[in-house]
Amino acid sequence: MIAREGNKHKVKDWSGKNEKWVKKTIFFTRPCHSLLLVEARENPSREEVNVKMLPFLYFRSAWQENGGLFLTAPEIAASAPAPIFKGRVCNVSQSMQDRDGKIWMDGQFVEWRDARVHILTHTLHYGFGVFEGIRCYQTDTGSAVFRLTEHIDRLFGSAHILNIKIPFSREEIIHACLEVLRQNGMKAGYLRPLVFLGAESMGINPKPCKVRVAVACWEWGAYLGEEGMENGIRIKTSSYTRHHPNVTMTRAKAVGNYSNSILAKTEALTAGFDEALLLDTEGYVAEGSGENVFILRKGVLKTPPLDSALEGITRDAVMVLAREMGHTVVEQRFPRDEMLIAEEAFFTGTAAEVTPIRELDNRQIGIGRSGPVTKAIQKRFFDVVHGRDPAHKAWLTQVY
Repeated sequence: MIAREGNKHKVKDWSGKNEKWVKKTIFFTRPCHSLLLVEARENPSREEVNVKMLPFLYFRSAWQENGGLFLTAPEIAASAPAPIFKGRVCNVSQSMQDRDGKIWMDGQFVEWRDARVHILTHTLHYGFGVFEGIRCYQTDTGSAVFRLTEHIDRLFGSAHILNIKIPFSREEIIHACLEVLRQNGMKAGYLRPLVFLGAESMGINPKPCKVRVAVACWEWGAYLGEEGMENGIRIKTSSYTRHHPNVTMTRAKAVGNYSNSILAKTEALTAGFDEALLLDTEGYVAEGSGENVFILRKGVLKTPPLDSALEGITRDAVMVLAREMGHTVVEQRFPRDEMLIAEEAFFTGTAAEVTPIRELDNRQIGIGRSGPVTKAIQKRFFDVVHGRDPAHKAWLTQVY
């Protein structure tokens, strides 16, 4: 159980006898498979305890070594108390629906908790809609959105592929993205524009339904965890195949396409890995559940062609940056066994940014942690998004 007192929160273990006190500390880590360890020594005083972030795989061994209580990220303490699960795990994550702030819906701002749709909303049932994921970063000259125009162009391209007519111009959606950040006073975070169909009609035919648009933003740190960002993640080849381009429109960032990603992701997490690697219908590497993939093999950076993988905006940026750094970059099919013998590997994406891969299917890749080329590209990428690289200031749209 969790009880509040000022800026500290009391955490009791499963027996309810030993109390520990911790300062309210916010961590943004990947949900479900990153945990915060609260060292719970036998000490009934209100002494502040050490807090560590540990990968989910270390749950059992860390508990045995430290005798700790575990709280799920992103917050060590939430406004409302959360129940103990099996005596030691508390879910204290803040609900996405119960927050303060503003969301842009159909041309106007509404209170966060009032941003609601009807249960018979067409997209909720059939998955027919498109969306974007965009990041805003803090820079030395204020907050800026990374490649905002390219993201909104892809949003409109996705809608065109699905024959959805967005009832706003590109300029209006760009303005909405910037304004929702300002309305929420957000210096850095994640933007989610969503185009969906309303509840005017039910059935496969979407034509009678009104096209609606919303833009929300929230704080979101390293999608695959700070530990993964630094030292690399473990991934698993999925039993699920990536979409065939003639089955699902793979150039569209469509809502329904992500059932495939969810299945792959949850399969990987259940097996104890951080992320999934999906193959295409011919058995070649396609992408992650929400990321493009690169390998370094014999000094050449390779990334799969866009046969079934999404045309990633971060992927494109990394290709540009890597070539500027003197690397040979090619779009080329490769099987997963070539990835196993690569010198380095990493994922790219708006959420994942540049995340090293240290292991595939329980086999170490390269040196088993982030390699020198990955680190250099990662550093250059973060220099760009934080405005420290004057060569690509055009990729940043100022918010404040």
